[in-house]
Amino acid sequence: MRGQGRDELQKWLFENWFQPYTWYSVPEELRPPLSKIAAAKLLNCNVSIIEDLEPEIDEVVALFKDGTSKSVDESELNQLCDQLMSIYDWHQQMPSNFKEISQRLQLDKLVEKLRGIEELIVIPHLYLHQIPFAALPLAENQYLGDKFFIRIQSSCQTLDFCTQRPPISTQTPVYGIVEDTQEDLPCSSFEAQKVAQIYNVATDKYLQGTAATVSTYKQLLQQVQRLLSTHHAKSRLDNSLESALILADGTITLGDLLSPAFRFPLLDEVFLSGCETNLGTIEITDDTITLNTGFLCAGARSVISSLWAVDDLATSLFSLFYHQKRKAGLNRPQALQKAQQDLRHLTGKEFERQYYQELEQLLNEKLQLASQKKAAAKQKRDGCAENAPEYEQLQAEYEKREWLEKRILRTRDIRLKAVCEQEHPFEHPEDWSGFICAGLR
Repeated sequence: MRGQGRDELQKWLFENWFQPYTWYSVPEELRPPLSKIAAAKLLNCNVSIIEDLEPEIDEVVALFKDGTSKSVDESELNQLCDQLMSIYDWHQQMPSNFKEISQRLQLDKLVEKLRGIEELIVIPHLYLHQIPFAALPLAENQYLGDKFFIRIQSSCQTLDFCTQRPPISTQTPVYGIVEDTQEDLPCSSFEAQKVAQIYNVATDKYLQGTAATVSTYKQLLQQVQRLLSTHHAKSRLDNSLESALILADGTITLGDLLSPAFRFPLLDEVFLSGCETNLGTIEITDDTITLNTGFLCAGARSVISSLWAVDDLATSLFSLFYHQKRKAGLNRPQALQKAQQDLRHLTGKEFERQYYQELEQLLNEKLQLASQKKAAAKQKRDGCAENAPEYEQLQAEYEKREWLEKRILRTRDIRLKAVCEQEHPFEHPEDWSGFICAGLR
């Protein structure tokens, strides 16, 4: 795809995938109204410079932050708002968007020329970096990821870094786990405990909650060959170098990982089981630089990472399936493919039979602990005068504990039960296709 067709695809991806995701992923109270986004498109300006919109007869006036204003036709604005309401429903539009991308890339014709090929190494261009190639449809109920093992590389240079590194023995790899550093992911412990059982992870290689500090995380990376990092992470689309793993006492940023202080020559594999660990913008070059790239540059031979804000429960199951396949001897792209298929095909009845009871028991334990911590936070807050300097901090801590208790309750009493009742609860691409494999197989 060259010239105008390539440019049109990138424009389409930006308007129908990247912009809707960035809007969808922001907390509702912080999202710019779609009316402002529509006005900005009609006026060919950035939405951030619009202060407010004022309706007048047959038109709407956009008031800019610099004190100036411009008007747009009311009917045009309303029509565009209706279009955006559909486009910006990122989750709902995902399957149709993937079908559109497959058609634009002419995947059916491409696949015809790849007979006898089992594995694809894909180096996407610009906004294609944010697309899960495994979920692009080829035919009814068949995806590109069913036909090929797929590795996604940020660039040829990064792949070359991995290829040039000396081989390390992984017959009995030393495995490490970092679990739920903010203690607010209800299903993260299930994932971590299951993987710890699979690999018999030593207690001194298993960092939980407040023990997972910046210092201990860095020390662990020096001691292990493979790492499961299951906790919060965040991409900074405004400044890629500030994309970060969120630990108990701070962060490790992409900038840190690219610095000489972070070099781990014996690191074979990192599974970044958090949000947006391979989401980034295109800045200096056509390549995207993400936390995934950071670990590959720091020494890892391969990284499994996420393209968007992934679901806690779906991710825990996906990670479990992946590690089971790795333990059974599959290489990384093979294990990734099987984990995607297993999660996609998992039925509600199978979930209820195999995982429900254990998850419910774990959530009961977490709920008891959360309720105790909420009560302690309330006691501290109530013992403080409202006009004291520390009151706001104590109130914020209480609200955090209250929110976590409610989240665990929702997961236990609503989410788990809903999953059991669905035929294929994780068949939507948002649940099963959010992770990619980069580096070596």
